[in-house]
Amino acid sequence: MSVGSESGSPDSPPADSTTAPYVERGDIGYRQSLSSLQMQMIAIGGAVGVGLFLGLGDQLHSVGPGLVLSYAVVGVLVYLLMRALGEMSVYRPTTGAFVSYAREFVGPRFAHLTGWLYVTVAILVGIAEISAVGVYTAYWFPNAPEWLSALVALCLVFGSNILTVRAFGLIESVAAAIKVIAIVLFLVTGLLVVFLGGPFGWETEASVTNLWSGGFLPH
Repeated sequence: MSVGSESGSPDSPPADSTTAPYVERGDIGYRQSLSSLQMQMIAIGGAVGVGLFLGLGDQLHSVGPGLVLSYAVVGVLVYLLMRALGEMSVYRPTTGAFVSYAREFVGPRFAHLTGWLYVTVAILVGIAEISAVGVYTAYWFPNAPEWLSALVALCLVFGSNILTVRAFGLIESVAAAIKVIAIVLFLVTGLLVVFLGGPFGWETEASVTNLWSGGFLPH
């Protein structure tokens, strides 16, 4: 009998051997400081982007009511993506998120690519959203330079990120709540204009018939 096949030899695994759990080096030294409510509000605030407030009008003007089809398709894809990410987060919470999961389940090269793609997208989206602040403030302050309000917003965002985690969670929760309240007010106002505009004597062309009067896909 060879040495490798003898009981207790180094080549034979122990009877109670189990696979060691995957450990992400970036998780060492971190602890959870955000509450469940704060994490939910941050997720909601992240889902409500600046495009919903600024870009939706131009898109509806150029595409028409059929734009809802694009939102539906992308919404389904995002839902499936977040379901998958949620499953992995329950399996192993980590600070590296999908970069860490890509390293564990695919490989380091794919994780490297995923991480840098995320950084690039975050930079581009961040520039677009900070620039949108200047467009908003120009409505109330037309004589003020747009870059000034964008710079102030950038300083506020950077300042909130260098505070403590609890302070960051509080600021993000309040900001997300403002977004949610604004969306609710928009929806209520829109319903009032569409269904009660005539009885109130408001001069408006808002109507449910706009969904098909000019064609569902006019362009």
